[in-house]
Amino acid sequence: MFNYDIKYCKKEDNINADYLSRAPLNEAPDGVIAALEWEIAELQEETLHHITSTAVISAMITQETSTDPELSSTCVVKKFTISNGITLCGKRVVIPKKLQPAIMNELHMTRLGIVKMKQLARNYCYWSGIDADLQCLVKSCVQCSEYQKQPAKVKVHHWEIPENNFDQIHIDFSGPRKGYQFLIVVKLINSTADE
Repeated sequence: MFNYDIKYCKKEDNINADYLSRAPLNEAPDGVIAALEWEIAELQEETLHHITSTAVISAMITQETSTDPELSSTCVVKKFTISNGITLCGKRVVIPKKLQPAIMNELHMTRLGIVKMKQLARNYCYWSGIDADLQCLVKSCVQCSEYQKQPAKVKVHHWEIPENNFDQIHIDFSGPRKGYQFLIVVKLINSTADE
């Protein structure tokens, strides 16, 4: 059994919590900036690794980006960067028009359904209208439309009666109400256990 003592700590005394949001980079030393640039490059490289397959590789993306009329003229703005000839939107790879069907087929191959397909796409790739393109692909797929009508059956799970008090608790926040946040704790009790 654990015994906890919860104490309030003012934010001035709690400087080690959430350090990154409290340490702006306006006057960051070169080493910090270099580390951040390295981390961004690593995230971009990881994204490229995730979308690379037998159908689409990074060299193809680079080549098609240079010939894509929309992407080849894209200037670097806040949300776009260019790395090794590949345009990125944050950490997501901007897919040239010619390669978009191949990427959509890769995303659609496992028949995850529209919601999971969009979630997967939003993690790794970007192009204008990607959601609409994925929806059209799924709506035109016979297999997807057959499975869509069959929701997964889930067994109803009843909470087991605890053997002892506080064996099972549920915690959630509620509020704000009249300027206060409330921590709600619900304990499931066994009426035969000692109170």
